Amino acid sequence: MTIEITRLKANSPELQICAAWRYEAFLKSYGYSLLDSGAQLAKLATQPDEYETALIALADGRLAGICLLVLQEFEPLHDVSPWLASLYVAPEYRKRGVARKLVAAIEDQARKHGVSRLHLYTGMRKSSI
Repeated sequence: MTIEITRLKANSPELQICAAWRYEAFLKSYGYSLLDSGAQLAKLATQPDEYETALIALADGRLAGICLLVLQEFEPLHDVSPWLASLYVAPEYRKRGVARKLVAAIEDQARKHGVSRLHLYTGMRKSSI
């Protein structure tokens, strides 16, 4: 399997899929909408300097995952920045190196802009057994 990391493009079909992934995995439980997710990704996809960015993974040409480099998420809940955010890999591509390549690409992007430390927020999700 060949994994290519590229920048998410505005108005691409991948944008809507990634917005849905983010919404279901991270944003829904915080009261954000699918439209909020799509709007933030569209904004990241059109950033001219690419400091903040949304990167996607294509596995053999098929969308496999997404990861963001952002100064803050929707609400500035913490006084630290920037963030590696919204790392998501489609279930059929998990445990195949996709996340590792996305994280490495985000780290490279941060380094390119002089960032020496990235932050990662992890939260516990409630689930029933």
